[in-house]
Amino acid sequence: MGCGASVSQNENSEEQIYQNEELNRLLQERGDVSDYSIPQIALCQMSYPPITPSCKSKKELLAAGSDSALQSRDITINTASLLNHTCNELVKILTEELVSNLSKVRAIYSLIASLDIAQISAPAEEELIPKAPLEYVLKKIKNYQGNHAHLFCALCRVACVPCEVVSGYNKSSSYQLGKQIDRKKLAAQWNAVYVEQEWRLVDCFWSTVCVVGGEDSDQWDVLDVNGRLVTDRKISGDNKITHRINDFYFLPDPHSLKSTHIPRRKEWQLLPEKQQISITDFEQAAYTRERYYELGIRTLDSELDKCRLKADQGQVTIDLEIIEDSPSIDFKYMLFKAKSSKTDASFEKFVLFERGNGFARYETNIPLEGEFKLDIFGKDGRKHNSMDLVCSYIIECVTGSDDKEPLPDDPAIGWGAETGHLSAFGIKPVTHKTGTITTTTGTVDIKFSLSQPVELMCLMLSNSHTKEQLDQYIYLEVTNEECIIHVTLPKKGVYACELFANEEGLPGEMQNVCNYVIKYHNKKVTHNPLPYLPRNRAGAFTKAKELGVEVVKPTCPVVVTKDSKFEVQVKASDDIILYSSLHHCEQKSTASNQQVCYIKEEGRFDLTLERSGTYCFALYTGNENGSQLHNVYNCVIHNQAESTAKQSGTSELPKYKVIHTKEGGAQLPISKSSSENILASMSRERGLADESSCKVNIADDGKKATIDIKVFENGVYLVEVYARSNQEPTVILKERYKVIHEGGMVNKKEVEVEEKEEEVESEDETPEEESEEDVRIRELKQKLLNAIASGDEENLASAIEEFKAAGDIPDPKKILARADRELQIIKMRRRLVAVTQSEDIEELEETLIEANSIKHRGKLDKEIAAAKKRLEKLRNMDELRNAVFKLDQRTVAEIKSFSSPPEPIKIVMKGTLLLLGNTKGDMKDWRSIVALIGKTGKESLKRRVMEFRIRNLTMEVADEAKQLLSPMSLTEVRDASTGAATFYLWSLAMIEEAEQRHEKQ
Repeated sequence: MGCGASVSQNENSEEQIYQNEELNRLLQERGDVSDYSIPQIALCQMSYPPITPSCKSKKELLAAGSDSALQSRDITINTASLLNHTCNELVKILTEELVSNLSKVRAIYSLIASLDIAQISAPAEEELIPKAPLEYVLKKIKNYQGNHAHLFCALCRVACVPCEVVSGYNKSSSYQLGKQIDRKKLAAQWNAVYVEQEWRLVDCFWSTVCVVGGEDSDQWDVLDVNGRLVTDRKISGDNKITHRINDFYFLPDPHSLKSTHIPRRKEWQLLPEKQQISITDFEQAAYTRERYYELGIRTLDSELDKCRLKADQGQVTIDLEIIEDSPSIDFKYMLFKAKSSKTDASFEKFVLFERGNGFARYETNIPLEGEFKLDIFGKDGRKHNSMDLVCSYIIECVTGSDDKEPLPDDPAIGWGAETGHLSAFGIKPVTHKTGTITTTTGTVDIKFSLSQPVELMCLMLSNSHTKEQLDQYIYLEVTNEECIIHVTLPKKGVYACELFANEEGLPGEMQNVCNYVIKYHNKKVTHNPLPYLPRNRAGAFTKAKELGVEVVKPTCPVVVTKDSKFEVQVKASDDIILYSSLHHCEQKSTASNQQVCYIKEEGRFDLTLERSGTYCFALYTGNENGSQLHNVYNCVIHNQAESTAKQSGTSELPKYKVIHTKEGGAQLPISKSSSENILASMSRERGLADESSCKVNIADDGKKATIDIKVFENGVYLVEVYARSNQEPTVILKERYKVIHEGGMVNKKEVEVEEKEEEVESEDETPEEESEEDVRIRELKQKLLNAIASGDEENLASAIEEFKAAGDIPDPKKILARADRELQIIKMRRRLVAVTQSEDIEELEETLIEANSIKHRGKLDKEIAAAKKRLEKLRNMDELRNAVFKLDQRTVAEIKSFSSPPEPIKIVMKGTLLLLGNTKGDMKDWRSIVALIGKTGKESLKRRVMEFRIRNLTMEVADEAKQLLSPMSLTEVRDASTGAATFYLWSLAMIEEAEQRHEKQ
């Protein structure tokens, strides 16, 4: 991707620039010159200040040259009509009341930057003023015979601002990375303008036109996009020109143009002589774009100043230092292979991205020889809406890496423990901070400190094992003040260890907060799997706190013992039903009842540990009928006592059976013996589940059981089926299911052909001779027809019931079938009207599906359209609610981190909290607002938004919030904080919904 500059067809030298015919014609056009201090004809001969390096930064320059007259100017002007003036008239309109050169230059630049050349159309010939700038745009620039630089220079000079056209070369869309500059294709012109007592550069063309694709695209095949293999390797080489305004090229700091622009005269680099570069330096320089400087990036390794990097066995490290880092700065990458390279092999995940505090690091491990290109993209969520190119490097691999194994994963947040995601949840790495861990023993303990309660889970991935296999080689130990990831690796290889977190008690998917690559090089030492540990976690779960279940003994969830007798002491109320399981990796199934004895009166589980090695004890609670289990506590016991039982081999857990559902439900038949009771637990694979996301019910007739699963939110859910015998508290794992709910509304297709209904208006045709039975039948039919015509549900239902009760009546015209359909339509109309007032998306979806399955022949179109509109509105509200829920915790933390926030953030958060039920008295100052935002658990901000119900919002509160929020625009809020913008959109939607409900009432 690149932006090109306009090129004059007859290339001029710097000394000849004043003789340019088009420039002089513009400068010498007839007009009223009495408003200017010097005649236009003499402007070209002005004595200009000498060329010296720029001293001020762009930020300092703009701060010093602010002009209130320019800032308050209305810029909603018809550009074409404005250009259709003489130069004098146009400049007068643009610069009236402006004092400084900087303000005048900004006004002229803003006009030219707004020009979408492709979209400007010519007025009628008689309306086009001769020699006006519009004529130049239409006849010259549009036909590639003129350029933006000449137009800008002419208007600046008419405004008595010293300005030059600078000729040189730039790395536009025709540029080929790492190649010599094609001086014909890459010839370009831009401007130097004198403002605030110094020369500055301006490139109006690069400020207005973006070219996607180009000649360089044809040289490369894309292999890998952020660790994802690309099968369609072709990137379009077509130059697609789009118009967008990019103010980076208005008075940029001169050093930020060194990579993309080089003037023929070195002094126009506006840099000190020692910092000036030659054309050769320019060709070899690293290709850095404006986003590189916008993100405040620099490189400390001098090798990274060049665009070509030599890879020793495929390995290159690119370290980008971020001077003023922020959690809102994100990066992506794309890896390409040169089409000229010999190999046709496909590969992915050979680029390790590590994001730390103040840096972004890319490490390649390319297994093939050849030439590759790495494009790095970035954005700051506070300023940018999308990713844009930061820099590009060519990587020359003479020999590929000896290590051919790719990374097991390529997480979006990168590798390492200093990404900022951890601190948002009060988690701090203690033992491992960098993204790569090397071990020779195959065991690793990764420790973190915790400053607040938090939900946690971990997982491990590799290229040679499934996730389910690796679940028995990793678990998380959680206490109040720390957590430890315990890793035991099965054999030599490369593994990914990933940690996820969320606010305590908050249901839904957890956020990935930390990732490590673990390299195990020892072939000789292998490890056996650990016993089955539900959810791979030792310690108490949030559910235990909610139910008042407390494990008093042991005090630590990971215990080493030399005694074959072990005790677990539990405090719980009498109405809590407790179950347990005990696993050992050498047992074929869960431990028998003889190994676990529950003494309910004392709240104690006595365990008999018959084997040396590791045990996992799990504690569950059940509901009233005991069918649904909740795992509340797990303990890992390392038993060093001698075994008293014979070794029986390694246990094999039931494999997961995968079920895909779009309907949101499934029924699982479970075989069982008559003495067994079936129980089940259900959880999210990567998060917490509650009754708002899923439910499980069990029907057991003694011979078989059926588990009925209901899923209400998209995601992956785990169902574990247990059996217990003779009412014992010990449960045995019997089956495991993975339920993948893809959601969405299912439209049933009509499979039957609709029969053509005969119009039956009346049964008045009376035969000449009728029996009493014939009269009764005719009257029943007429009554049914009258009921159909009435449209009254009660009347029609009564007529249908009477008709059916009369017995087998001949009905060749199918009046009864028509009446049944009409009654169905009337009932559905009533349902649609009712559900349109509802907030239940699922009910709306189901009702619409049923409505569309009825042959209503347009009779329900109005109600269906209203229901669809309501559904769209509710989905939009739901999306906004989910957008708040899915907000990166770092973004919320960033809002809280302000000691004195920008006014838009303060107002938005105050308005949001008002809608959620807080009063102005609760929010006297920013500190009190931060306290409300920072609450966790059931009172957390995200959870309150998720559980918010519009029916509880009064119009008085809605009006109060509206008065706060209405003076601001989305752009204004988004510029201050993308997180605040999400709350802003949610708040506006809730206010609008409250207003509409009030109007209907």
